[in-house]
Amino acid sequence: MKQISRISILIILMSITLTDIFAQFSVGTWRDHLPYNKCVDLCRARKKVYCATPYAVFEYNPADRAIQRFSKVNLLSDVGITSMEYAPNQDIIVVGYENGNIDLLLSNGSVNIPDIRISSVVGDKGVYDIRPYNDVAYLSTGFGVVVIDLVRKEIKETYFIGENGSASRVFDLDIYQNKLYAATEKGVITADVDNPFLANFANWTEYADLPVPDTSVVQIEFFQNEMLLVVPEPTSDKLWRKAMPSGTWQVFIDYDGFDIRKIWTDDEWMCIAGSFAYQMYHFDFGQNISEVQHNGLNVSANMAIADREGGMIVADDKLGLLWYKNGGEELIIKPQGPQSADVRRMSAYNNNLWIAHGSADASWSNMWKQTGISGFVNETWLYKPALATEYSNANTLSGVCDVMAAAIDPTDNNRVFFGSWEEGLIELNASTLAANVNNGNGSDGPKGSGFDWAPGWTGVAGVAFDNDGVLWCTNSWNTEALHAMDKNGTFYDFNFSPTIGASDKVSDVIVTQNGYVWANVAAKGLLVLNTNGTLSSGSDDNFKLLTDTEGNGGLPSRDVLCMQEDLDGEVWIGTGQGLGIFYNPDAIFSEENFDAEQILIEQDGNTQKLLSTETITCIEIDGSNRKWIGTQNSGAYLFSDDGLQEIYHFTTENSPLLSNNIFDIVINQENGEVYFGTQNGIVSFFSTATNFDQEMSNVRVFPNPVRPDYEGNITIDGLAYNTIIKVTDIQGRILFETESEGGRAVWDGKTFDGERPATGVYMVFVTTPDGSADEVRKVTFVK
Repeated sequence: MKQISRISILIILMSITLTDIFAQFSVGTWRDHLPYNKCVDLCRARKKVYCATPYAVFEYNPADRAIQRFSKVNLLSDVGITSMEYAPNQDIIVVGYENGNIDLLLSNGSVNIPDIRISSVVGDKGVYDIRPYNDVAYLSTGFGVVVIDLVRKEIKETYFIGENGSASRVFDLDIYQNKLYAATEKGVITADVDNPFLANFANWTEYADLPVPDTSVVQIEFFQNEMLLVVPEPTSDKLWRKAMPSGTWQVFIDYDGFDIRKIWTDDEWMCIAGSFAYQMYHFDFGQNISEVQHNGLNVSANMAIADREGGMIVADDKLGLLWYKNGGEELIIKPQGPQSADVRRMSAYNNNLWIAHGSADASWSNMWKQTGISGFVNETWLYKPALATEYSNANTLSGVCDVMAAAIDPTDNNRVFFGSWEEGLIELNASTLAANVNNGNGSDGPKGSGFDWAPGWTGVAGVAFDNDGVLWCTNSWNTEALHAMDKNGTFYDFNFSPTIGASDKVSDVIVTQNGYVWANVAAKGLLVLNTNGTLSSGSDDNFKLLTDTEGNGGLPSRDVLCMQEDLDGEVWIGTGQGLGIFYNPDAIFSEENFDAEQILIEQDGNTQKLLSTETITCIEIDGSNRKWIGTQNSGAYLFSDDGLQEIYHFTTENSPLLSNNIFDIVINQENGEVYFGTQNGIVSFFSTATNFDQEMSNVRVFPNPVRPDYEGNITIDGLAYNTIIKVTDIQGRILFETESEGGRAVWDGKTFDGERPATGVYMVFVTTPDGSADEVRKVTFVK
């Protein structure tokens, strides 16, 4: 590794230890798992730096180098952040979104202004730039200029400044000598800032003196009595300058292929953020900083500002928040998180979570995402890059595209397998991040497709382990649709021709308790294989392709998107037209009547099929055999074990969910944390159910003691399935009684009368339903 003497390398990450989980996150709370490497904007405020990603905002305190994150979980109202700015007169950080939503971040909370988002404006509502001025903030939007009253915290006016008062995209706005200058798709439009009738487009005039006539202007700033304009051209952007009011235009920056994303100025400095460099100039236009790399990594700057000591702070598109200190020290600052918000499938086991960031489009063509692999292991995020050019000193998965699935070996959690929709099967050692790729070029394992345009292209979209530690994976565009690898690394191939042909796309796979292997085949239905426990011999194998035909599966639709086995051995199927349940999957190869059934519910006096109008994208089973179900458009549901009772229905409107399009749901059964992989990233919810321990060898009650300021739930963990819990006082009077959800029970800390117990010690008695095990714990209340 090259030694760097002048520059110190520092990556500041937020982290919490596993033992702190229960102290920081109680049942019913949420947390985000978002990427913080893609930064779109930043500002200085309150002696701190605030940096925005598309999904969240984080605060950095240079005094103690502490980081705090703000997302839809705790402060923001939305995702899709496009701009952010600080209004010092009111001590407000204004956050703008691509859908027109506005958040005002105060020192003690936040205020949402949804007027643009819910307005009848058609087309682009995005907030491109924010310019505070006195008691207002001018918003440059996709349709005009919106004025926010920062005192009343409401929209004051809207200016449509296009031709004849029409909508026009405004990219930027600045104020110079009491005049507003708006950079638009049609040039620069100007008006007197004190004119009370600016809602009338007639009070706006075209600024005729442009360096290039009849062109779009995407940035405008005034610096030391000069006007600065950024004009886009086919291969690069040009930064023009001229002295006001009547100087001559001169090109200041014209780098081949350089996209100038933002200009920032104050009384002394001008900063430029662009596609491959960040630069800072002093007021006399003497260059102070010009960098194309930061800590040896290529930069892609979206915003840059000067610090108070002659250094530079940068919001980078890939690396996070960069700080170039006066003197040469280079910092990379970001909270922990995955590398990308993209999710197709996840895998969780014990305290391990791994994410497949790739995807294919509706026709199963590659999206060519070279995002790599992210893992959350014992509260620490790990990353395996796919591009060596991003992290030159990292051990990378060079050239691997579209990682589609993940599976953690239950016998060795350090051993994780992934399926790539291009490079086949990938084995990763989680402790060393060393990887091996099986991509169809050998005789064993997944086979290449034979595509002329991509020799060796190997499509693996599903991976899963069975109870014996055998790895199964699907293989598309090949007659050998399934492969198994035993503990010794020996592969076994399964050919289903002509039922499954070389043009079929085989996606997810699961293995149920009875040894059956289930795989969904795009537009055809559900493949079920019974090897009868003999991998090496195919003579006793049976398989069926289940369809929507009665007597041959009776699926709600052949468009099978997911499947999961519950704790009773029933197999739940998610399709493009709702749910199907195989209540007796053993009958598939032994009886005629084995069709999937749908759950009938009564609603408004009418009987209907549960979720029959929904596209079911994922199903997960918790420790209490309840069903978490994700949909394409309606968020996530939690149903009782039989599906008849709806317990939760989370959407973007009533919860911190980042999107109603749910790609996957997995559960860390150790602590009941439910991870929702959505179109806009991952958030998690601490549920009431965990894995159960029939011996109850580690029963714990937390928090304990319960202090006067604590208002959350009290959790009893480490229980057996359906444990009976009774809380009594010292005299034996019962205060609370319930039954566990899997291995967890929750008490709101109140008696049957709804009162909080007095200060003292209380007994928690836990007993299995059959009386085979019982434990007693104590919990102390301080009132």
